Amino acid sequence: HHDTSHFGQTNGATADKFVQYKQYHMRQFRYMIENLAAQTDTDGNTVLHNTVIFLCSELGHSDYHDHRNMPFILAGNAGGALQTGRYLDFDGDAHSKLLVSIANMMGVNIDRFGYAGHGLGGLQGLV
Repeated sequence: HHDTSHFGQTNGATADKFVQYKQYHMRQFRYMIENLAAQTDTDGNTVLHNTVIFLCSELGHSDYHDHRNMPFILAGNAGGALQTGRYLDFDGDAHSKLLVSIANMMGVNIDRFGYAGHGLGGLQGLV
């Protein structure tokens, strides 16, 4: 999989294989979400309602090892702390702030994750 992520500007066959890998992973992600949504938790909500799932790509453009335009998906409601069904754009804010927000949703009171040079705290407007 890693080799296909470096598909270059002209290698269409490798780029196609990379897309196929990504599509497979997204189908598995959907399968997991659907199964969690179909299960009732002990509090009467679905397991998905009481869960937060973080899906990301470690690079925006893998050929350039670029960290801009990195897609992130959050699924589940984190026990009601997260509103779903939204598309949010944080205009290049550090993804470490997203990780702080996720930790806070799960009751872990932190204000930084990893390198704090990009600022402290979570993402304003996420929760």
